[in-house]
Amino acid sequence: MPLVNLDFIRGIYEAHNSAGADFPDVLARDYLHPDVEFVEAAAAPGATTHHGREAVAALFRDRFDAGGMRVEDLELTAVDGRRALAAFRIHMRGTGSDAEASMRFWNLVTLDGSRIARVEEFTDEAAALAAAQR
Repeated sequence: MPLVNLDFIRGIYEAHNSAGADFPDVLARDYLHPDVEFVEAAAAPGATTHHGREAVAALFRDRFDAGGMRVEDLELTAVDGRRALAAFRIHMRGTGSDAEASMRFWNLVTLDGSRIARVEEFTDEAAALAAAQR
């Protein structure tokens, strides 16, 4: 079985950086499966699972409303024919405070054809690696 297309997945993170606050609309239009699930990291306040294109786009609108974000140091690893693990750092600048912060994240991305069907978000590398082994 061929491995997942890492160039396609890399393009999603590049779109995040190039589209800026327009990314939620680009994400919904160009990358998300209609029945997508986005599982927020357990450490996120009020962490939940978002179902459907509009719900995932709304999550990212909220995140961009809080401040500008940039993906840095992206590393992609193919897990199998449908899944990849993305490791990266998010650099943020608060909208009101102009305060800067950065945080390491992992996304286990599952594709259905050329659309994202599921993303599991992690702030812990061991948990992300364990999820990729399931």
